[in-house]
Amino acid sequence: MKTKYLYIFFAIIPFFLLACENEGSRTLSKEDAQLILPWIDDQINYLSIEEKKKLASSLANYYQQTRNQVKVILLSDFAPLPTMGRYLRKYAQDNHFSSDSSFMLIGLAIHRGIPDVFPNWRMKQIISQKEIDEIMQIIVNAWADQVPYQGLEKTVAYLQEHGTVLGETFLQMSMPAFSLEQALQKPDSIFRLDLREQKLTAFPKEILQLKNLNELWLSKNQIKEIPEEIGQLTHLQNLDLSNNQIHSLPESLKKLTYLKKLNLTKNPLENPNQVFTLITSLPKLTSLEMNFCNLTQLPPEISKLDKLTDLQLVGNQIQSLPTEVGFLSNLQVLLINRNDLTTLPNEIGKLARLQLLYADSNRIEQIPSQIGELQKLTVLRLQHNQLRSLPQELGKLTTLERLYIADNQVDSISNIIKNLTQLKEISIGKNPVSEEEKKKISRQFPQLKIW
Repeated sequence: MKTKYLYIFFAIIPFFLLACENEGSRTLSKEDAQLILPWIDDQINYLSIEEKKKLASSLANYYQQTRNQVKVILLSDFAPLPTMGRYLRKYAQDNHFSSDSSFMLIGLAIHRGIPDVFPNWRMKQIISQKEIDEIMQIIVNAWADQVPYQGLEKTVAYLQEHGTVLGETFLQMSMPAFSLEQALQKPDSIFRLDLREQKLTAFPKEILQLKNLNELWLSKNQIKEIPEEIGQLTHLQNLDLSNNQIHSLPESLKKLTYLKKLNLTKNPLENPNQVFTLITSLPKLTSLEMNFCNLTQLPPEISKLDKLTDLQLVGNQIQSLPTEVGFLSNLQVLLINRNDLTTLPNEIGKLARLQLLYADSNRIEQIPSQIGELQKLTVLRLQHNQLRSLPQELGKLTTLERLYIADNQVDSISNIIKNLTQLKEISIGKNPVSEEEKKKISRQFPQLKIW
């Protein structure tokens, strides 16, 4: 009986390949997909070597019949399928099939083989990054919204936890559930849950049943408290709690060790500085939004968040940035506008990957010369401060495209920006800049938008 279904499975694969290869062709139906992935998941480990050999031969014969149309054969060496992989590759070599492009990744579905049998498995030890990318492009194009995730929960969760291309793509392909009722029908198959603007006044404890949840949106509700049990959602990577009435976060937040994105914007936190210190215990955090959260200072422990690429702290009462901010070497976006800053630390120059720096609407009187070390900076917003001058080193920002310094006390800038050849826009309004200085800037940059 098993062999019968195996043949059905292998009979379907070539049609999938043809559909992938020819743009505009049909994709697998939902019924086909439901036959393939769960079936592999349940049955493949029980086949004998002889059965695998026979099936490999059968599939090879099919390709031989259609070799003018299909020139790709690859079965990646995912355990426990090495036997089939060897037979198919040997056939491909003998018959001059190309393996440059990868159209087949059967082992993806074997969730027992990846996390349980081979806990130290790493995708790049098995196939190349180029093959991974090509596989994912095929899957995205042909199977979007059709992959049956039930039965594959452990595979998907494992891949996502380990930051693989496959895991990220599966997460993007999986449609979020938009109601708890829908999610609870198949709790182990839900990876994304969107409960934004649902008039919730409390955190729904039923969410805790979704053990494989990766992304959870609860923004724009009236939630006041997050339960200690949230630490049970250990697969969470994205948590959006913005625009609620949350006063504090539980210590169990530390257990969300895979969390990459956290949004707490516009919550009336009672001890926001303490909450920030708690957040520094999240080792994989790449994006943190705490806009309008009543923050007054940042702890030295901010240095632990060295994977951050996006830090947004708009509309707080922060008076200074700690020197430890210089340890955020991966930071690309830093939004600290609408605070009470009077200066920026010299360590700001250590943020070598920084592209956007928003420091407008503060009380900044001086910019450190180290600003010139931000060689990837494209946007610098300094308007609505108390600046009287800009450092000459700002002229080293050769990638800068937009500079905003309106509403300050700067009277000269043309000599500083003369080498900024990428500059597209500059705001200098409400500064004591003479008309002659403005004309000089216009001559330097005829295409520059000045306002």
